[in-house]
Parts: sequence; C-alpha cells; structure tokens
Amino acid sequence: MQKGKFYKLKWLIIALFLFLLYLLPNIISANMVSLFFWTKSYDQMLQYAGYSELFLLILGNVIGIFICYRFGFYNKWKSVFSIKNTIILLIFIITLLIVEWGAQTFYQYYASGILGDTQSATYNESIMPPVVYYTIINFSAPVFEEAIFRECIYRFFKNPNISFIVSCVLFAFLHTGFTTSFWVYIIMAMMFTAVYHRRRVLLDSIIVHLGYNVLITPVFKLLFHLFGFY
Repeated sequence: MQKGKFYKLKWLIIALFLFLLYLLPNIISANMVSLFFWTKSYDQMLQYAGYSELFLLILGNVIGIFICYRFGFYNKWKSVFSIKNTIILLIFIITLLIVEWGAQTFYQYYASGILGDTQSATYNESIMPPVVYYTIINFSAPVFEEAIFRECIYRFFKNPNISFIVSCVLFAFLHTGFTTSFWVYIIMAMMFTAVYHRRRVLLDSIIVHLGYNVLITPVFKLLFHLFGFY
C-alpha cells in the first residue's frame, strides 16, 4: 500500500513539474523584462520579452522531453509510423478538425450569443512574437499537454476508464475554466484521449494534437471560404 502511494505521488510530481516547465517561460520572461528593462520603450520591452521567452521555451522543451524519455513516455515509438497506424492517426486528425469546426461554429453563432460567453482559451498571438506563439502551439502544447493529461494521468489511476474521464475533464477545464466554451474543448479532449486510450502510446496523441494545431487555421479558413461561416 505504501509503495502504491509513492507510485501515485511520483506521477503527480512529474505532472506538476512538466506543467511548470510549460508555463514558466512566459511568466519568467515577463518578470525579467519588467524588472531589468523597465526604462526601455514598450516595443523594446516586447522584443526583449520575446527573446528571453524563446530561450526559456527551448530550454524547457529540452528538459521536458528528456524527463519524458527517462520515464519511458516514448516507448513503442517505432510502431507509431506503421502504415496502418499512420492512416488511423490521419483519420483521427481529419475527424477532429471537422467535428471541432462544427462545434466551434455552433458555439460562435449560437451558444456564445445565447449564453453571453465569448471567452477564448487560446494563446493571444498579438502579444507575443510569432516564433514564440507558433513554437508553443505547434510543439510545446502537444508535447507537454499530452504528457501531463494523458501519460501521467493514466499512470496515476489504475482504472483506464477513470483515467479517460479525468483526462478529458481536466484538459477542458484548465483551458477554459467554468465557461460555456468548456463543451467545445471537452470534445477535443475526448478525441485526444481516445487516441492515447487506444494503444497507450503517447506519440500517437502527440501527433494528432500537433496535426490538429498545425492544420486548424488553414482548414478553418478553407471551410469558411467554402461554407461562409465560422
């Protein structure tokens, strides 16, 4: 029993540490700039913040990936790139994009207007350098979020069904809080978790998450052009 408690505590600590590595670059860079470069102009401060955040982001990614590797998060990686599995992951990405487009369209045009909730949980591209924004969205988010919300949670709970539910709810809640957009994110969370739940291979869900984040903007723009909404 005591060993089981330490086992659970280990995965909780790893999850929290990865979460800090994921969030700290933005927090540290903002405070460093405000502390040491407060005499500079606003544009110069943003530039320094961008440089420092990018450096800390890269450092955090390297440390995070090393930790995941050391604890066996990337086992079975070779099986990810089999033809059959690649096709299945592609189907997941396409399905997720279509489902999310429908869910977000409904939310934007109906739910947000009815319920008065227009909060967005995505990163604000306008207040950080593009290279930092796209590094976070297209690399850091898939790597860290999948390790935290899938691998660590599944190792923490013995029951995979409980892990599935906790993973989905925590992912959606930490992105949106108590807002109506929670229901949009819960759909996304269920898809990401289903990918991991299928084989318990972390790289599967990382690839689907990465593919979704990379393709969401061009695909949604294309769908807007074709159908005239969202």
